[in-house]
Amino acid sequence: MLNLFKPNKPSDAQQNGTSQTGTYQESPQALEVNERYRVARQIEINIAAKAHQNEQSWRRIAFVEAVLLALAMIAIVVLGAKNQHDVLVYREDAHGLHVMSEAISTRTPTREEAEAQIVRWLRGLRDVPGGGDYAAVDRDIHDVLASTQSNSKALEDIRRFYTEQNPKVLSTSLSRTVRDVRVNSYTANTYSLDWSEDVRVGSRTYSRTYSGRVTIVDPRIPDDPEIGLLNPAGVYVADFDLPWSNP
Repeated sequence: MLNLFKPNKPSDAQQNGTSQTGTYQESPQALEVNERYRVARQIEINIAAKAHQNEQSWRRIAFVEAVLLALAMIAIVVLGAKNQHDVLVYREDAHGLHVMSEAISTRTPTREEAEAQIVRWLRGLRDVPGGGDYAAVDRDIHDVLASTQSNSKALEDIRRFYTEQNPKVLSTSLSRTVRDVRVNSYTANTYSLDWSEDVRVGSRTYSRTYSGRVTIVDPRIPDDPEIGLLNPAGVYVADFDLPWSNP
């Protein structure tokens, strides 16, 4: 305990003002010493009490801060679970903003989104713009490749298909348009397709109906923003069984 002053403590007889031989009268010096001792003792008591009070206050503050931090962490977890959101990447051009891809990699597309992407892939593969429109042909090819799994059987078959039926060559003599596509789930990642194609050669037009099947891998969001623009659902065809008949 802090002791500011350490005077000799008066004897009991001095404090009581008596002695063994009779009444004792303290001198002014003794009274001053006693007063200094009393004041010093009171200061020590006050300092000790203040230190204890400060210690208790800091403990309460630390406890409240710990509780608030725990509540904040719980709130973040709860709100994060209830308010999940997708982070989107946009590209701006002369026509405005366009979604390019999602910045997250885990997202399960809805059935409608998956089916729409499969239809886009089928049309890109089978459509042939007429009039030698090579730019439109290139767009179709980009749509197909953006939704085809790399290093897959589907990619090998598509290369063979383009070799046998080069769409740029076909576009100089005919046009082919896919319509009325129906997509049905076959298994978890396999879909059956039914569709019609209108083919125009010169002044003659005829229609055909086809059926086929495609298998996709587990959907994932593309890392490449350009691919994400063409394949926002993250659907990739790994295998397919479609007719290869010539138009």
